[in-house]
Amino acid sequence: MSKTKTVEFQIKKNIGIIILKNEKKLNAWDYDMRSTIIKIFKKQKNNKKIKALVITGSGTKAFCSGQDLHEMSKFTYKDVIKWINQFKILYSCIRSFEKPIVGAINGVAAGSGFQLALLTDIRISHKNAKFGQVEINSGVVSIIGPWIIEKVLGFSNCVELCLTGKLISGDEAKNKGIIHHFTNKKDVLKKSIKIARDLSLKPTNAMTLTKRRLWQQQFPFIISFSSFTVTIFLFSCFTFHCYHPSPHTHTGSPSRSSPHTSPTLRSAPR
Repeated sequence: MSKTKTVEFQIKKNIGIIILKNEKKLNAWDYDMRSTIIKIFKKQKNNKKIKALVITGSGTKAFCSGQDLHEMSKFTYKDVIKWINQFKILYSCIRSFEKPIVGAINGVAAGSGFQLALLTDIRISHKNAKFGQVEINSGVVSIIGPWIIEKVLGFSNCVELCLTGKLISGDEAKNKGIIHHFTNKKDVLKKSIKIARDLSLKPTNAMTLTKRRLWQQQFPFIISFSSFTVTIFLFSCFTFHCYHPSPHTHTGSPSRSSPHTSPTLRSAPR
């Protein structure tokens, strides 16, 4: 088992389990957390003892609520370039991982946390968990989200989720293809591990080649961004900073939202 303050990696027999551990911020992630996850994916890619991965969040409230907005509010132009490049590396690591990845979606999955969930192969959750691309609620432009959501859920669903910034759950989430299987809240991780173990028993070569074919077909290109796109995102960071002048307060007013979640997320189930 390897562990940092905010990411834990466990091995149960031949199943690797990545746990996001930032409960105070609904498992919102920052640059260091994503760097750790990238290292795990790179290391386990060629580990023949690991046959499948499970990704989940600690606690019962959230899988991952997305980018830590307190970190983002301080971004410079260079920070945005670094931030985007890191996401390109992370998502490339996930897409090129040729072993099954099961998402144990134990709670809110929002923003880039929603994107992380969609990049897993099989997604398990409970009916009260909420999902959505919520950046627009905080005045932030979603850069990578539409690309992933459109590929996994289709253009129509992508437009609705990105423009409304709403969180959905239950049958609506399943009907849109966000979740494959529901179970009891307390059994999400247990069922996810079982499914990962079932997948790990499939012939290795067939699994490797099938995953390669599926993901190369769906995501054939590397994400690229113009300087204009980066500038627009940086402007939205500035807008967010102005819209939330005191990021350390949490009064319930939209102009005083939490530094790591949008106003919409504050209404999510706890």
